[in-house]
Amino acid sequence: MQHPGSGRLLAATLMIGAAGTLFGYASSAVGSTAAGPVIKMTVRNPVVKSGESTVLDWSSTGAISCAASGGWSGSKALQGSATVGPNSQQTTYTLTCKNSSYSTVAMAGVSVYDSVTLNWKPPTTRTDGTLLTNSAGYRIHIGTDSRDYTTRIRVSDPTVTERSILLAPGSYFIAMTTLDQDGVESQYSNEVIRNVN
Repeated sequence: MQHPGSGRLLAATLMIGAAGTLFGYASSAVGSTAAGPVIKMTVRNPVVKSGESTVLDWSSTGAISCAASGGWSGSKALQGSATVGPNSQQTTYTLTCKNSSYSTVAMAGVSVYDSVTLNWKPPTTRTDGTLLTNSAGYRIHIGTDSRDYTTRIRVSDPTVTERSILLAPGSYFIAMTTLDQDGVESQYSNEVIRNVN
């Protein structure tokens, strides 16, 4: 495989737009102490859009009471399910269960991601002006520093001109390259910057 810029291909022209949809990823936790209650807590739907709710499931063994804190609150049954949200930012849901001597804490988090939609105009010619007739698709390059890309996403269909990707909160530099069927890769396209909250 050749590195970007080693061939005679023109890069795609990259444009970026916010899809306006946020997604979440949820985790689960199991907590216990030596003589304390055992808690198992999970998030049922690990991917949710911003503004939507999700469901927490939990069960405890050896507890006499449970209380919620963090992204939810109040007394909770020793086992059960609860709808939590709406989720629009990273949120940690904490459940503390007690017996007569000990307390145990379990946490489950929902992280919010932003869906970023990339649009591009595919090249029709090579750098020497000849027609590009054997395009094999594109490669999206993403990094947190300009021209230092750590993530690469392959787009194999050369007729595709749009792709949505999920990004965690932060600032990203994004560029593209065009690939041909001989393995030649273009120089990087123009670079766009996306700030994800």
